[in-house]
Amino acid sequence: MAGTRREAEAFERKQKTQLASKTYVAKSERRNFEQVAEMFIKERKARDRRPSTVVCYQTVLDCHLMPEEKNGSRGGFAPFMVDALSRQQIAEHFDAMRAAGKPTSTINRALRTLKAILFFALERELVERNVMQRFRPYEGGKAERHVNRGTFSETQVQALIAAAKPMERALISLLCFTGLRPGEAYALDWSAVDLGAGSLRVTRSWDHRGRKFVEPKTKAGVRVLPLSGPLVAELAAYEERTSGKGLVFATKKGQPVNPSNVRRDVWLPLKARAGVAGLDLYSLRHTFASLARTADASAFNVSRFLGHSRSCGSSRVENRQRLDSR
Repeated sequence: MAGTRREAEAFERKQKTQLASKTYVAKSERRNFEQVAEMFIKERKARDRRPSTVVCYQTVLDCHLMPEEKNGSRGGFAPFMVDALSRQQIAEHFDAMRAAGKPTSTINRALRTLKAILFFALERELVERNVMQRFRPYEGGKAERHVNRGTFSETQVQALIAAAKPMERALISLLCFTGLRPGEAYALDWSAVDLGAGSLRVTRSWDHRGRKFVEPKTKAGVRVLPLSGPLVAELAAYEERTSGKGLVFATKKGQPVNPSNVRRDVWLPLKARAGVAGLDLYSLRHTFASLARTADASAFNVSRFLGHSRSCGSSRVENRQRLDSR
């Protein structure tokens, strides 16, 4: 185990305490953090977690929790025995990340990942307690960059649709008037769209990081959504311009679109032409919920349209409406 003399002395004291209380963990059963992290990733894959979730865990490990010491600076946790990690050591690690200028969102993502790994170690009886329990997330400064997400007004929605090019209007209208997640729209197949009945069926989403289609997180994610008359007309016009087969929104080769390309080539230029607030594409989903609640749709129905497993209540949407009205 690599570490300072103080850490080694603390570890020795802990071992003596464990021996005295007859809770000593045998050396053959002990694991360092790197080994436990590998076990954690394998377990998440075995539980069929989304590839994007596993990739996120691995990225956090590789970039923020595992790196060894470089140029004399304090490194990650890889060589330390997982049952020897102390709360103070962990706090110092995250404080160092803050001092290095890492965004609070990045630090908190690493914090959540570390906490999940230590809970996993606790379940496997590799540690006696999770020293990260009740370890509070960090609060970011006002100057930090955050995801710019919110809701558009009805006037702004009209401006977006008016400024959209013919090949863009179907996607923008679909996201805004059905509350689909962008990934669900990118996974939508024409076979799931019934323009005659004015409805579409959501059964999957496109996981760009994992490069595969994935099922909704909950049973409520599989749902049938009604399509308004104008939206049916827009999709019908779009179908005439395209093959009308396979994916509704696809590349020239018929493959799922890249979200980054949609943002760069469609969303950013569209917002500039429409002259609307700099919100992200996902904000169209929140816009749908906000406009639906403004039109007196029940919280229950809005939640079902959004694919939530339970009613989200009106609090989130109404709070957003109150903020927008200020």
